[in-house]
Amino acid sequence: MGFKLGFVLGFGAGFLTGSRAGREPFDRVSEKVREFRQSDDVERLAEEAKTKASDLKDRAFEKVSGNGGDRGSRAGQDEAPVGLSTPSG
Repeated sequence: MGFKLGFVLGFGAGFLTGSRAGREPFDRVSEKVREFRQSDDVERLAEEAKTKASDLKDRAFEKVSGNGGDRGSRAGQDEAPVGLSTPSG
């Protein structure tokens, strides 16, 4: 509850401050954010983060599906685990 209240109060204070300051400060901040996002370092880091996230997703999928472990997983075999049935019955 405290986070929501703090978020709403912070949003309201920022909105009031921004509306009183006018359009010019907003445009300056927007331009700085745009410059930051388009910098080579930020683009490189974002690409690295995407690659790592994709690798982690693939590794997690392999572990969950049983294709990545060497523990004698039976995933993908014709027999269904106890209590489950295969699509063919």
